[in-house]
Amino acid sequence: MAQQHLFRTEVIPQWLDYNGHVRDSYHTVIFSDAVDTFMDAIGVDDAYRKRTRKTLYTLELHTIFLKELLERTPLQVETQLLAVDHKRLHLWQGIRNLNDQVLHTVQETMMLHVSQEPTPPRSEPFPGEIQQRVDSWWQEHRELPNPSVRASCIGLRR
Repeated sequence: MAQQHLFRTEVIPQWLDYNGHVRDSYHTVIFSDAVDTFMDAIGVDDAYRKRTRKTLYTLELHTIFLKELLERTPLQVETQLLAVDHKRLHLWQGIRNLNDQVLHTVQETMMLHVSQEPTPPRSEPFPGEIQQRVDSWWQEHRELPNPSVRASCIGLRR
């Protein structure tokens, strides 16, 4: 089964701002580390990157801050595939407090499979073995309920 809970960590003091909350940039670090764990799970790991010079690039991300994260809070990041095609992944991730299971931060990310050679990097379809893993995850995740908090377009409304 394709896991949703791949990454756990704890808030460390270096991540805190002058209010004692995790800085917005460190939310992105946490999500990025969770994406790395997801990439390993689908086979876009360090060995694959070195062997093929192919990887995933982030095209777009949207973050929604729901509740502040405080020092020493144990965290779990949920990762859910919302959509896939032959070279793109739309991920939803949520940072949840392990103590009370409250959702603190949500991020949606669009990722693109790229070949880094020749330069400049260019998009490229997933190779068969990676596409099979992605498709396996997608078959399970497409049946999951839509996350309760989703990204939307940003803007001032009048």
